[in-house]
Amino acid sequence: MTWWPLAWSAELTSRPVAVVSGDSAIVLYRGVGGAALALEDRCPHRRAPLSLGRVTESGMLQCGYHGWTFDGGSGRCVKIPNLRDDEPVPAAIKAHRYPVVERDGVVFVEVGSGAASLPSSLLGRVKFSCSGQTELSVEHESWMRILLHSPGKAIGLPVLDEDDLSCDVDEYAVSIKQVLKNGSGVVSTQVLAASGFALFEIFDSSGRLKLWVSLAGIPLAKGKTLVRWQFGRRGLRSVLDPLLVKRLPARYWPVHVTQGLILQSAIPADTNFVRWRDLSQWSCERK
Repeated sequence: MTWWPLAWSAELTSRPVAVVSGDSAIVLYRGVGGAALALEDRCPHRRAPLSLGRVTESGMLQCGYHGWTFDGGSGRCVKIPNLRDDEPVPAAIKAHRYPVVERDGVVFVEVGSGAASLPSSLLGRVKFSCSGQTELSVEHESWMRILLHSPGKAIGLPVLDEDDLSCDVDEYAVSIKQVLKNGSGVVSTQVLAASGFALFEIFDSSGRLKLWVSLAGIPLAKGKTLVRWQFGRRGLRSVLDPLLVKRLPARYWPVHVTQGLILQSAIPADTNFVRWRDLSQWSCERK
């Protein structure tokens, strides 16, 4: 079982959103009271994508093909238009439901089976100003190794001192602290166990938090990983960041996750990776 960070909270509005995690096509939407819900993105009637439908006033998800309507909390079909008013919907008609946890601006979806939990807080104090995504031609396992061994290179941060690194492992995550080579600050990275989610916090030499990045690495298919990011920082420049993402080419964005950086960071596994994988029961297997 893995909790995958499949969306940012701000992305879920009144319309269904289609996402992919490996071989699983999933639709996310907000139901009654704004709760985040997830179903298999396939109507059991004619296999039409439920993400092409709409959210009803009662918080149900209606298929856009023949109007079959589903309760995102249970997955049960609650309405079939061609049934009589006195004819109940068969209880066996369901869309597969995925458990969802929304925390600190991230929507996690449980894909698989088993039992696990997430830490009580992930981000808390930070606010993001812009976001983006890129598709990499690497296995998800390779992406996770990069985050653990050379996290700064994964997003184009300044050169880090590879000799000044500390690593702690607990039941939820691996935490890494690295000093910038020029002595101007420290990069603190938290990678959640078996999820592909990471939070970078960059502090200046006086210990003040100056910029932060969250990454959601999601397996798409064999040899492909989708990396989605959010970025925020202190100061006037943070106002310009959303404009950079919308108006300028990717090379000018505040975060760079590119194939070139990935190749530079292809470091073989070592004791830290093995220890973290074993302790966290890491479940993303190479396909």
